[in-house]
Amino acid sequence: MAPGFDHRHRPVRPAELLALIHAVRDGVVEESTWLEWKSTLDLTAKRDLSHIARAVLAFANRMPDDADLFVEGHGYLLVGVDKGVVQGVAWRDPIDLSRGVEAYTGDCLRWFPAYLKVDCPDGEQREVLVIDVEPPRWGDPIHVARKESEHFKDGAVLVRNMGNSAPAKSRQVDALSQRMLRSRDSLCLDVEVASGIPIPVIGVVREDLEATVEREKRSVLESLLEWEARNRAARPRDGGFDAADFADGPEADSGVRTYTSNPPVLSFSEYQELAKRRAEGEELDDTERHMLRAFEARTQATLGMAFAGLASLVNTVPDGRSPEQYRAEVDRYIAAYGQTLGRDAHERAVRSVAPLRLRLCNPTDTNLAQVEIQLYVPGDVTAVQPPASATFDPGYPDRPTPYGPRPRSPLGFEFPMPSFALAPRVTSAQNILGPSHRPARRPVIRNGGSTTIDFPPVDLRPHSQIDLDPIVLLVRTPAPSTVVGTWQATCTNKDGRTAGTLTLTTGTTITLAELLDEPDAPVH
Repeated sequence: MAPGFDHRHRPVRPAELLALIHAVRDGVVEESTWLEWKSTLDLTAKRDLSHIARAVLAFANRMPDDADLFVEGHGYLLVGVDKGVVQGVAWRDPIDLSRGVEAYTGDCLRWFPAYLKVDCPDGEQREVLVIDVEPPRWGDPIHVARKESEHFKDGAVLVRNMGNSAPAKSRQVDALSQRMLRSRDSLCLDVEVASGIPIPVIGVVREDLEATVEREKRSVLESLLEWEARNRAARPRDGGFDAADFADGPEADSGVRTYTSNPPVLSFSEYQELAKRRAEGEELDDTERHMLRAFEARTQATLGMAFAGLASLVNTVPDGRSPEQYRAEVDRYIAAYGQTLGRDAHERAVRSVAPLRLRLCNPTDTNLAQVEIQLYVPGDVTAVQPPASATFDPGYPDRPTPYGPRPRSPLGFEFPMPSFALAPRVTSAQNILGPSHRPARRPVIRNGGSTTIDFPPVDLRPHSQIDLDPIVLLVRTPAPSTVVGTWQATCTNKDGRTAGTLTLTTGTTITLAELLDEPDAPVH
């Protein structure tokens, strides 16, 4: 068999079905009693639909013991793949496809179509149709064709041989008759949803997380940017005035000429002379008025900065970090913050979704021992165990101390800056050491493009019901209004297995802002 594909177990998840498709393409599997493929078919043509019907009927007319030797008794028809090539198949709505096939097979057979996108060497993605036929069971009737086609007559009994589907021979019809007549103490069980629907859709996408991280980075860098802005404003210019000194008066907006070159810098005596002339009511020209106003503004600013700088030297101590060192510290913090934010969003999502509970119902007069349920949910779905506690500490890293001078106490000591760290979570000794008894078995979860959950076995008395362990399903956007899961059940005192489907409805979408309870800022 192909590496990564185990023919002993039924392929359910997309990755497992892709492994089967790759095994066919790479030529490491052959058509057999459980596997057939077609390079391509026209799913709208009656002739090609009868191809599918022939395979479905033949897989359903196998003997249970022989079928159970491979992939847990299932049969697989792949359309769109052949040895060495993935040609693909044109998509057709599964409901229309089922109606076209059931015109030949009837509606009593249990089979499920699914499309998978396959990456091809030419860079294209092509869809392959995978049809999964449920295992045959003791007591099943002989399945016959319900309509004539180019490949079989009406009423024909088709069986699966090693590598092909063909009309049954007399000995094969006899064996199918024995299958139908054989008494089987079969498992009869109902599975329903007890609680947990509709399931909220988690609308957290990568862009939301990146935007939240960027807002946090801007917030942490704000102190440095303010310090740099103050530094630029306090830095003296090299002699004279620049155009900005002559563009802030009323004349700049009145069409009066402006100056692009630096006029002479006033000395103090020149300033006194101009100020005296202005005080005496003498009319000054434009250049004189601008020089006088600029001299006064610069003198006022210089005196203000001098007093502010003196107060800063007396009451504060400079930051020991350079701007480059602070930016490096912020980068390290933001990297840790982004990782923590992802974990925080996941934990909050788990706590915002009501756990799903399945209920087993025994409609018979018999005890059912060690009933095991396996649930498969397709799509972008992740299953997790419900949280043990309603609260949790996400463990966000401490924010860097804001950049800039720090307050100095009257005694000469620096005041500590306020910390933005969250208080550590208090954990009891019992939580550390765990319970003294052996913990009960928990569901086994396998995630990866879909989810498969194996629930621990339970005993079920006649005409009773029991709820299985709760499971949290995280359905990510975009999501359909309903997700159809499949389940199968076995028990130790009944033959075979039984299977069915569950329709799980989805509800409203929860955004990242709603999870964090802060629409414009991250949690801190």
